[in-house]
Amino acid sequence: MRLPETMRISLREILALVLLGLTLGGLSPYAIHSSTGQSTLPVVSVFSNSYSSSNVTDTALVPGTVVTFEVNVADAPSFNGYEFVLYYDSSFIQATTVDVRTGTVFTNPFVALQDLAVPGIIRLSVVNLGSSFDGAFGSLVHLAFRVVDTGVSPLVLAAGTANPANAAESDTRLVLGLNPIAVSTSDGYFKNVAGKLGPVAAFTFLPAMPLKGSTVFFNATDSFDADFNSLPDRGLSTYTWDFGDGQGQVSIFPFITHRFGQPQMGGADYSGNFSIRLTVKDTDEGFVGIRTLLVPISPTAGSSAGVTFNTGPTLSTPAGSSVVSSILIFSVGGFIGTVGLTSSSFPVLPNGLSTALNPTSVSLVVDGTAHTVLTTTAKVDTPPGRYVVVIRASSGSVAVGAGILFVEVQPREPIFGSAKFAWTRKISVSSNPLETWRGQVANPNPVTPLQVRLHITGTIAGVPIFTSDSATILLSPGGSQFLTATRLFPSYQAGLTFGFTATIFWSFVPGTYLVSSSRVTGTIMVSK
Repeated sequence: MRLPETMRISLREILALVLLGLTLGGLSPYAIHSSTGQSTLPVVSVFSNSYSSSNVTDTALVPGTVVTFEVNVADAPSFNGYEFVLYYDSSFIQATTVDVRTGTVFTNPFVALQDLAVPGIIRLSVVNLGSSFDGAFGSLVHLAFRVVDTGVSPLVLAAGTANPANAAESDTRLVLGLNPIAVSTSDGYFKNVAGKLGPVAAFTFLPAMPLKGSTVFFNATDSFDADFNSLPDRGLSTYTWDFGDGQGQVSIFPFITHRFGQPQMGGADYSGNFSIRLTVKDTDEGFVGIRTLLVPISPTAGSSAGVTFNTGPTLSTPAGSSVVSSILIFSVGGFIGTVGLTSSSFPVLPNGLSTALNPTSVSLVVDGTAHTVLTTTAKVDTPPGRYVVVIRASSGSVAVGAGILFVEVQPREPIFGSAKFAWTRKISVSSNPLETWRGQVANPNPVTPLQVRLHITGTIAGVPIFTSDSATILLSPGGSQFLTATRLFPSYQAGLTFGFTATIFWSFVPGTYLVSSSRVTGTIMVSK
């Protein structure tokens, strides 16, 4: 849950307020101890002291039982405050109690923030009043979870950083006085089901030091579910991104781009350190994997030099066809030089999309632009659906940027077959008032079945008067079938001549119908 800007307060601000109150009260707030000589980052980790492991695997933890995890610290300098955000899957465990006093590193803890309101998220900020902790190792807090179902849950800390961005919503860090201390993090795991594993979330981003206002490319293709890792989707159904700046997105693809800030709502671009969270869900059990990474957004150029892309809107092409689009490439952060360009599509299928760029290298000047043309081709047997094309840029062996473009592949539309389309042509309302239209409909797709029906629209002088439809059938790949529509003409329409158009309504997504361009026209004379 994000607090309004006027209500949000950092741990450093909380410390300042607490220390001010202590000082005004005549108390010594803490003794400041030097951390000079600290050569490695302190480690804040999720660990179960009772199981002596960060990985708790116990089928005896049935629903209704309680499991306890600690958030511990190791290799720490002196500190007297900490804050963290912890993520877990509330479908299987739910946080119930937070104990910062019993056997923890702080002797006089003051809880500045404790928030369990959002299922699956724990936010905690604690200050020790009167002294700092010098022990290097110990437990920060004991967290009790009630087991609610059988499954798995990661327990993952927000990325460690001494100085999160002002707009950042999560971090993990220690504090000594008003001085923040950067940390590394180590995560935990809960499992009370036998023989099943949860998915693994992993991702990278480009460029390594993004520039404020530029677009960051995220790649989660290293994520997988061990049960179905050999499948094109690697056993994963969704990728849920929390960018740490108040924005997020759910995708079925492992690639996504994001610009930090709220420029689309008239707001400012952001800079600073953000903890990014990726949650992947597997296709078989609905288990999740979670990973957090720190993404630093630079306010100025320099090491942030690279390229960004403008790939345009989502494209659409029928199977067996190609679509061409112009891709713009921008120099950012003072980048200058020649970049090589490559493209690929996802999911990777033997009969999937093929892509080609022309040219495959471009030269850029500072703040300059260039363009390339992307040709995306769907094979005749490419499965319909949404694909993502990834365009990568490199300068020598160094990746300097990437962009994505979505492509919708439609099946080839059904057509009227070679058999002659038939209808009665002349109707007598007294002796034979029933008109019958009969047409052969063919599915030209080699792998995709289609739902089809024959649709008739009757007109006079171009004005629709009646419609008639056949039954809807599932037409197998490469197959054809005759469809029949009928209409009983009433006596008051005797003496009229109707025009009609026969079309094919079709669908490959249940409930959504398209109209084929294949059609037959004719006339019907209605007599007494």
